[in-house]
Amino acid sequence: MSKIAIDLTWLRHGKVGGTEASIFNLLHGLEKIHCTEVKFYLVVARDNVPLFQSFGNIGSFHVLVADTCCADQKKRVFWQNIKLCRFLRQNGIDQCFEPIYGMPFTNVGGIRFYTVIHDLQAIHYPGYFSAARVLWMKCSWRNAVKKSYRVIAISDYVRNDIISRYHVEPSKIKRIYDAVDVDINHCAEVSRLEKFGVQRKRFYYTVSSLLPHKNLSVLIYALQRLKEANSPEFLPLLVSGVGGGQEDELRALVKKCGLDGKVRLTGFVGDDVRNLLYKECKVFLFPSIFEGFGMPAVEAMAFGTPVITTEETSIPEVTENLCETVQNPTDPEEWKKKILSAKVIPGSRDVIRRYAPSLIAQEYLQMWME
Repeated sequence: MSKIAIDLTWLRHGKVGGTEASIFNLLHGLEKIHCTEVKFYLVVARDNVPLFQSFGNIGSFHVLVADTCCADQKKRVFWQNIKLCRFLRQNGIDQCFEPIYGMPFTNVGGIRFYTVIHDLQAIHYPGYFSAARVLWMKCSWRNAVKKSYRVIAISDYVRNDIISRYHVEPSKIKRIYDAVDVDINHCAEVSRLEKFGVQRKRFYYTVSSLLPHKNLSVLIYALQRLKEANSPEFLPLLVSGVGGGQEDELRALVKKCGLDGKVRLTGFVGDDVRNLLYKECKVFLFPSIFEGFGMPAVEAMAFGTPVITTEETSIPEVTENLCETVQNPTDPEEWKKKILSAKVIPGSRDVIRRYAPSLIAQEYLQMWME
């Protein structure tokens, strides 16, 4: 029987955006396929054990608690480089899945690593990070590409980006999409909309970190134009998400455009509230110009909600071109026109089936069993 470790010592609940959703979706997919040929060992940190306790009661999963903390990134990275491989060997494990780009820089001693690269954001947008952070990520990606047995890219866009940047043998980079799992019946009560000051089908919604490439400012300007036109479609915009440093800048722009109370940053919301907002918004707006995958657009499509997005990077690929799109993602006038004519494209609701956790888990299992 094969033993595969899944390194989860990095996962801080509510702090890592879509990466958290993607790994939990994959774990649930592995649950569903009931593989009897593999045992999965979830390597967790002392301070994120509660997130994974439920998996400890499932036959093919075992939880191993490492002597490190996810909240202390420096200590965690030190543990990963100095002690992870020894920890795995002590438990008789010779394969390790890294759901994020980090893997040990030190000698892995015969342990086979499979590392996911979600995107090369620090190369495309180095200004988001300190010089030290950019250097660290570039070194980590290069290390992962060089030393991993397989590198997993979450879209063809990311796969091609890795190959072109690192001149790696294409067969080493395997594209496996993120698992997307949304229970469209798991929604908070409609009364929860009152908390956000909105009514059913009378607001716009987006899920996004607050970073410049998410292009949220164009939605504020588009809303301003709807207001200036006295349009009945001048409705509030809710923005859910964590991370990024643009909150103060966006709030200042809202004030400058005279939209106080019309653009509301909700911060992190639970799945039930997020699903309610997906379901009850008039249009889901996804203006991002850089995505390794673009999970929120696919999730919103599953609710039969009109989605307007861009044609940038991986977005047309993962949405199968079944969304309304803008040609110029930074043009608020085009966004305004698309909002006024937004509609659901036939077949868009079924796109999510392609990313069913059990199907994605089967792809991973096939790779591990090669």
